[in-house]
Amino acid sequence: LKASEQTTVDKEQFLLLEDLYETVEKHQELLDKNIHNQVMLTHVEKQLEKALADIEELKDKVRKNGTH
Repeated sequence: LKASEQTTVDKEQFLLLEDLYETVEKHQELLDKNIHNQVMLTHVEKQLEKALADIEELKDKVRKNGTH
């Protein structure tokens, strides 16, 4: 390739690399957010399970009070 053609190719490659870098950064941000969302969902799921267990315990106590 001639020097002028090489410069054009280099510029195109640089632009492509720059675009790929930005795309990878955006994907990494999305992954980080999704990991955080998964942690939050797991935490809420555990809280809901505990709340349901507490509700069942309270219902049992109410039933026992009605039989005395």
